[in-house]
Amino acid sequence: MIYSLAIPTEKLLYPKTSPKKTVLKLDYGTIHQLDIEFPSGCSSLVGVQIKKGLHQVYPSNANGYFTGDDTKISFRENYLLTSAPFVLDIWTWNDDTAWDHTILIRIGLLRQYFGKKITSFDELAVLL
Repeated sequence: MIYSLAIPTEKLLYPKTSPKKTVLKLDYGTIHQLDIEFPSGCSSLVGVQIKKGLHQVYPSNANGYFTGDDTKISFRENYLLTSAPFVLDIWTWNDDTAWDHTILIRIGLLRQYFGKKITSFDELAVLL
């Protein structure tokens, strides 16, 4: 499965000190691919950070953000989503005072049934 979204981040409305939160609902499985595209003109004035709950997932360094200008950040991953809720919080900010920017994000997810120990009917219901 591929999840794709475009996140508009308006100028002056979402500075780094008060980023915008976008919730991406996923399914259980393994994130195997992540792509983030910064269009031309961002000039590293726009940032992206992805969390699951309070845990920062991407980038791995605490309080880090991806930034860029006419840049595509793309990498393979092996991040398991095995406990509900299956959501990621995508935090974006825009310190550009002249322009709004839209960041493109794609996440590849593999649903996996093998290797998961079922300990309750609720967990079984999620798999069906």
